[in-house]
Amino acid sequence: MQRLLSPPPRVGGPRHRPAPPLILMIERGVCVKALRPGGEPLRAADVAWQGTWSLGRLRRAAGAPWALAIEDDAMERVAAAFEGQVRASEDIVAQGLHVARAARAELGRGLHLDPDPLRHVPVPPYTALQKTLDALLPDGRAAVLVVFDENRGWGSAPQSPVWTSVILEKQGGDIVRVTTHAALRLQRPGFRQGAHREILDAVAREVARPHLGLFLSLSAWREVVGPTPGALARQVALGEAIIDPMQPWLVALAGVGAMAGVAQEASRLFGRFVPQSVKDTARAMSPFAALGFDPIEVFIELRKVFGGQ
Repeated sequence: MQRLLSPPPRVGGPRHRPAPPLILMIERGVCVKALRPGGEPLRAADVAWQGTWSLGRLRRAAGAPWALAIEDDAMERVAAAFEGQVRASEDIVAQGLHVARAARAELGRGLHLDPDPLRHVPVPPYTALQKTLDALLPDGRAAVLVVFDENRGWGSAPQSPVWTSVILEKQGGDIVRVTTHAALRLQRPGFRQGAHREILDAVAREVARPHLGLFLSLSAWREVVGPTPGALARQVALGEAIIDPMQPWLVALAGVGAMAGVAQEASRLFGRFVPQSVKDTARAMSPFAALGFDPIEVFIELRKVFGGQ
């Protein structure tokens, strides 16, 4: 999925290759293995591990965006904790939460991360995740993301301008189908001047009624998945992105409440000025309230640290 949605570098622009992280294996207070995935190898003997406090210094000396030190039997303890909690009847999400809790318990003990953007982020209970998913996408509905590379165009060759797409269908509390625009019968897909409605109609006809849709250019997608807050709002204002259907909580979340020209159901426009009471209501309706943290802020921080930004 990451490969499907990660935008390519701009043609003719500099190719940014993130610096590799630093991963250290520590036994009895001594570094026995040093790894730089995708980078130059290191000799463990050259790593002067002097305890947790030295991890930041070692990371900076190596020029790594982040560093992880794993002490002695930390992973064995994580595995043991997971095995003591997991149940055969649980789905993969519930099992992943058990792993996350076990790993969180080892942070500062046998696992050390520098920097640690997750230190204030709780591991939510399964019920909170399910409630969030249900709020984001109700049963019997679909979510649509379509990214267009308009430089490809149609021209004289029958090449679709769609760069990538993901369509999700939810039934019975679970995502039951993940597909793309290739599963739809489309004539000339696009998103400008209301052209995205053909895609929405096809999704409603062949998958499920759309609950949320995002249609945008490839250049806009590069900005949206980047580390800069408010990128989606700016791209909507510039006409490079369309959110349709638009759910009320997105007015506050995307920061588009005060922008003119944001289409809902391809015909109505939000007013230029939205009362504060409406914005407060939208925030209260946020589907992420049950999590206890803002996943958008967490995503931005993770992009800054682990994305090498």
